[in-house]
Amino acid sequence: MRIRTPSWLFVPLLAATGLAAGTPALAAPGDGGSVTTLAHLVDASGRPAFVEVEARTVAEEQRRADALPGSVGHVTEQPVRIAATPDDPGRPLQWALDRLRADDLPGLDVSKQLIAVIDTGVDAAHEDFAAGQVRCDLGTDLVGDRLDPARDGCLDPQGHGTHVAGIAAAVSNNGKGVASIASGTPILPIRAMDAQGAGTSTAVSDGIVYAVDHGATVINVSVSGEYSGAYDSAVAYASAHDVPVVVAAGNNGATGNQALWPASSPGAIAVAALDRDGTVASYSNTSGVADIAAPGTDIYGLDAKTGRYVAKSGTSMAAPAVAASVALYRATHPDSTVVQVRQALAATADAAGDAAAYGAGVVDPYALVSNEVPTVTVSSLTVTRRQRITVRVVAFEPGSRVTVTETYRYPRKNVFISKTVALGTARVSKAGVASRMVTPVQSARAGTLTVRGTGANGQPIRITNAIRVG
Repeated sequence: MRIRTPSWLFVPLLAATGLAAGTPALAAPGDGGSVTTLAHLVDASGRPAFVEVEARTVAEEQRRADALPGSVGHVTEQPVRIAATPDDPGRPLQWALDRLRADDLPGLDVSKQLIAVIDTGVDAAHEDFAAGQVRCDLGTDLVGDRLDPARDGCLDPQGHGTHVAGIAAAVSNNGKGVASIASGTPILPIRAMDAQGAGTSTAVSDGIVYAVDHGATVINVSVSGEYSGAYDSAVAYASAHDVPVVVAAGNNGATGNQALWPASSPGAIAVAALDRDGTVASYSNTSGVADIAAPGTDIYGLDAKTGRYVAKSGTSMAAPAVAASVALYRATHPDSTVVQVRQALAATADAAGDAAAYGAGVVDPYALVSNEVPTVTVSSLTVTRRQRITVRVVAFEPGSRVTVTETYRYPRKNVFISKTVALGTARVSKAGVASRMVTPVQSARAGTLTVRGTGANGQPIRITNAIRVG
């Protein structure tokens, strides 16, 4: 037990995790994380004090706290942060962070996350990265044009990769430059594009494999091009190792709008770009490839060429906002799988409009790390014929009915054909289980299974699962 100073006397300094000092108590299953329980004691003069109580479960802690002499009940310790926006001078220019409620995000320990940026390199010496934040010791150069003598990816002759990395993880509240979504998260720099911003599908695919092999917890690929089987193989390798691959959907919305890769690779998380007014940007690909959307127009961030700051636009700028959100989610859900990451992104996204343009909606990092994310577990993620699968619909109200649909997207003449099959409704049993028949579209390689219903709290829930044909 520890005596706590009355909370009205001071504002505690926060550790990197965002929690006040002290060892958190063991959380009971389903509590969603560690919880510190304190007995609220009040003496005869009305002076409060707080005593930490430890037990095997939170429920037992609460009972012990309530039973302590002088206790008027129990309280739960919560993280706090100063009530001010970051002091980065460029923060007022970052409309995207306003849209994503970045200033409201809790402080999280992101030291164990590693965002791989497969791009034109990352300027590790930029003032808005912390010393050692860009992992030059792990990085690589797959271009080989001698512009990066150390071959570690930590120089950026073009500037694109530095801007992308800064959107994800520039250090916030350091009195310099800009803020970011996942401030200070370590960056794995992988240079796969040259000084003109050009590269090959092989280099990008090799970069994905390299990122997985060197400990990346999420991969950002802000590039696009024509189809190559190398992309599909590399993304499949990452998915098999539970490393999400976040990819720009492409900037050809007004110039053909054909499907692009690696955004179209099965398992990739393709990101569309939003304008300031919240609508999908005219340049953003709307062929049906997008899984989710994020701000992408006039994004103020790091400039490798000058060492200062510049605004850029594109789905390239939208993707790192999602990659950073995934890093935050994985910081709070370290054992999450790629399927669970995709579910969480879709379940917490702000509904926006046409799914072909927005995917599941606009990414919501605050909801992603603040809410319990409902899940759907499917008994088989690979379908080879018409077959019955079991859908375990945790968080849906027992006795209610869920609607199940499957959607397959497959390329034909450089566009995506989308086919949705309504599988009807199923009743949720007391055990939280429902089952439906699934019919694969054999010309497709992959698709999604969507379950819609009502949660135990009465709120509507929509959850998607990736499924594979094979």
